[in-house]
Amino acid sequence: MNDNTYKPELLSKQTLKTDEKEGNYIKPWIDYDDLHNFFYYNVYHQRCLKLKAKVLSNIDVCDFDKRLPMWADSRNFLYNFVLGLETFGTSFIEKCGTDTDYFLYNIPAHQGRLNLNGDIFQKTEGKAKKLNGFFATYGSLKSRVYGEPDYLPVLEQIDLTKMADVYNQKFFINGARPGYAVIFENSSPNEEQKTAFKEFFGGSFKGFDNSHKTLLAHTGKNADGSPAKIRLEEMGKVADISFKTLKEVTRDEIIAAHSVPPRLVGVASAATLGGSGEASAQLHSFNELEIKPKMKFLEEFFLKHDLKLKIKKFDTTSLKEDASFMASLVQSGIYEPAEAREKLDL
Repeated sequence: MNDNTYKPELLSKQTLKTDEKEGNYIKPWIDYDDLHNFFYYNVYHQRCLKLKAKVLSNIDVCDFDKRLPMWADSRNFLYNFVLGLETFGTSFIEKCGTDTDYFLYNIPAHQGRLNLNGDIFQKTEGKAKKLNGFFATYGSLKSRVYGEPDYLPVLEQIDLTKMADVYNQKFFINGARPGYAVIFENSSPNEEQKTAFKEFFGGSFKGFDNSHKTLLAHTGKNADGSPAKIRLEEMGKVADISFKTLKEVTRDEIIAAHSVPPRLVGVASAATLGGSGEASAQLHSFNELEIKPKMKFLEEFFLKHDLKLKIKKFDTTSLKEDASFMASLVQSGIYEPAEAREKLDL
């Protein structure tokens, strides 16, 4: 890692700000560059964002093709738009052409900017270009211009897991060893000894590929016959902290902030491994409180811009429940066995 891609010390001071004017547009109160980097900091954070974007871009009916270039795909267009909305709280679409004959393009959400009139700008390489288009926001208590994503309360947790990963990486690269002090008794090291210790501890001693290396040191005797001694002392032991526990706690908080059932991102607690009832209840709540309102929001948003969209309902029933229901329909003669298997994708 390097300072250009990871600067945890800047998080608390610079990520959350207030709306302020910058040139022709309002600068986002959330640092978009930080949020863009955070997308890659934590696997569960990223999976939650992608999961919601995939569910909300599962198209049943739409007429986006009439406004998209031939090479563009309606589902990918919607997925990119929703992913930007979930990640930044605001997402942008460029309208390129005349009032009656135009194409639509996704604007990378971290590059989108707005002014108080709702005009759209795209900021690249420090320059902002005004574009024709429209945007959607998830609303915010802090900003009159930009929306905010669901996960803002856990920015510190996302950052903390990244710092733990970086710490472990550097600790492993350096051989998982604490620092040592080389102490000479009854003598002083000569230049040759200093060079030998520096080369050994600076290179041959650390790193997983230098395991089991040995340093041979000798001193001889002083002029008065007293023996000269060399000893090594640890300057400090590694703090006894459970990174596994730390990452599990922050993982659960991150997933909870996204309102995603843990099992949908591959997390199952030992106490509920066999509890299908709890999983069904979580899916139902996720659908009713998170997915359905956003489905309606997206469908109404695109309708305002003369675009038809119907998103497929999120299926919260288990295969076992579906199979039991289909079995009853077959027994009652409503479905033939082959039709039931087709409905269940068997």
